[in-house]
Amino acid sequence: MSCRGAIRQNGQMVDHAQLQDMSAEQLRALAMELM
Repeated sequence: MSCRGAIRQNGQMVDHAQLQDMSAEQLRALAMELM
């Protein structure tokens, strides 16, 4: 699973159910770690 593919360009929400519960800040932190 690619973080870039999971997170939409608007950076608000993702399609994966597991990530929908995460806040925008958590998604940013996760993306930073995977980049």
